[in-house]
Amino acid sequence: MNRSFNVFNLPIDTIIPGNTLSVLNTLPSESIDCVITSPPYWGLRSYSTTGQLWGGDSECEHEWLTGKEKVIRGTATRIEDSLNQATYKDIRLPPTDSCQLCNAWRGELGLEPTFQLYIEHLQTIFDEVYRVLKKTGTCWVNLGDSYAGSGKGYGGADHGKLGKHANEFLPAPIDTEIPTKSLCNIPHRFAISMTDSGWIQRNTIIWHKPSCMPSSAKDRFTVDFEYVFLFTKNKKYYFEQQFEAQAPHTLVAFKNGIRPDYPKRKNNPENIKEGKTVQGVNTPNAILPNGRNKRTVWRINPQPFKDAHFAVFPEKLVEPMIKAGCPSLVCDSCNKPWDSDLDISYTHRARHGKPEMGSYVGNQHKKITDKKVMANGRENDYRMDKHTKVLSVTPRCDCDAPTRAGIVLDPFVGSGTTALVARKLQRHYIGIDLNEEYVTMANKRLSEVL
Repeated sequence: MNRSFNVFNLPIDTIIPGNTLSVLNTLPSESIDCVITSPPYWGLRSYSTTGQLWGGDSECEHEWLTGKEKVIRGTATRIEDSLNQATYKDIRLPPTDSCQLCNAWRGELGLEPTFQLYIEHLQTIFDEVYRVLKKTGTCWVNLGDSYAGSGKGYGGADHGKLGKHANEFLPAPIDTEIPTKSLCNIPHRFAISMTDSGWIQRNTIIWHKPSCMPSSAKDRFTVDFEYVFLFTKNKKYYFEQQFEAQAPHTLVAFKNGIRPDYPKRKNNPENIKEGKTVQGVNTPNAILPNGRNKRTVWRINPQPFKDAHFAVFPEKLVEPMIKAGCPSLVCDSCNKPWDSDLDISYTHRARHGKPEMGSYVGNQHKKITDKKVMANGRENDYRMDKHTKVLSVTPRCDCDAPTRAGIVLDPFVGSGTTALVARKLQRHYIGIDLNEEYVTMANKRLSEVL
């Protein structure tokens, strides 16, 4: 359903067909809470759309010079029911045009003759993303790399561009300044371009894919990961901390609040001689009630998709981005996000002398019921550890106005996975895609989720 807010008259919960840059130009400034996307990779394939006009002089009577048609041989074009099976066929990329008068270029994003031109076009789009994103917003970008000169590259994510992320080594342009067989470092060039343009790069996330497709290469290792970059506009922005399970050895070692080998390590003559201190072995808070702060290597398998999409974005990859970067509540008057905070407070009180029967020890709150343990208790051996957890949502404004969910924007929505996860997590979404077949496919998927 296409609805709008009073603040910006902004369309929400809809997939908009059209040129990404043109649609972005119609969106109000600082109206989007979170952007999650994966642009077309460089030199991979045509998406059967009308080529767009990039750069040049709008008043120029263009004289187009048509380049050569490219043929990419033996490209993985479809992942079948099994993620480790694919069919291969030659793909013909349409010729692209450049104006001899004003240097304008006409073609699809990703089919530029040089990586410099590709990065320039990407940056033009993300300059508009910067404009529409709130000051408190976050921007998550997945981008794959390619190999120079060999007609091979690697892709992987999802976004549902036909065969775009087949997770096998995919084609790359040959006419490049980079040495043959070298990685082009497209993701890193893009990240540097973003920071040069004023974005703040907060994280480089590694999406590790344990069940990646086997590679036929024998002179390098199989690539089983992709990059996801987290960018912001400001030093202070909306971010809800995410947690993950602590390492098993930590849970075992600190299950009673104190490591079993603590006295031995503490009294080690070598430690005493050298004045060393043993870190973390007597930490009552070593076992965290919510797990540790989420780290930057995400181990997530590719997700199969039965329709005309090949290696679709896994929903589990998008979930932490939305949970962390898109607020669940936003003021419908001033458009400021509300903070969701998990407040955890601890109370530690040392019990002097022998512990009393029925008191608690360790952060597992284990009662002392063994009389022998009581009799052998020593001063400060036992602690009472208490913690409270409070999930609160705090407004950043004094508007006393109704609230709504935050908005997630995907400028290259493809099969609609970003919008689908946003809907499941009760956030609003806006998707953009130039291919109307993908728009239809995304709407079909969304219609199956209430």
